[in-house]
Amino acid sequence: MEVGRSFEEARSAEETLMSVPKMENAKCRATMEASEKGQMMAELEGNKQKYKKEGNHTRKAVNAFVHNDVMYKRYYIKEIEAVTNRFTSNIKVGQGGYGPVTHTLSHPCCH
Repeated sequence: MEVGRSFEEARSAEETLMSVPKMENAKCRATMEASEKGQMMAELEGNKQKYKKEGNHTRKAVNAFVHNDVMYKRYYIKEIEAVTNRFTSNIKVGQGGYGPVTHTLSHPCCH
């Protein structure tokens, strides 16, 4: 009877010892998953801050444009034709991506 009991105890101890690596493996896996989730959260937070900063720059640029803080002059085709002598080829100084580049004959901003 005692041999049977010690045999059962030995088997129980063996099963316990065999389950320890499985439990440790599961703990390790859970720790790795938690670490990966933490890294993802940190990366998302970093991206959130980056986009927030970029959004502020974009918002400022749009506000400046909308509120006319940007200084520009609107030229009409009649004005351009007048200062380029109707795009005469003898004042052409080069070729740009959108067409010919010409020197102006006279313009208030060029004097």
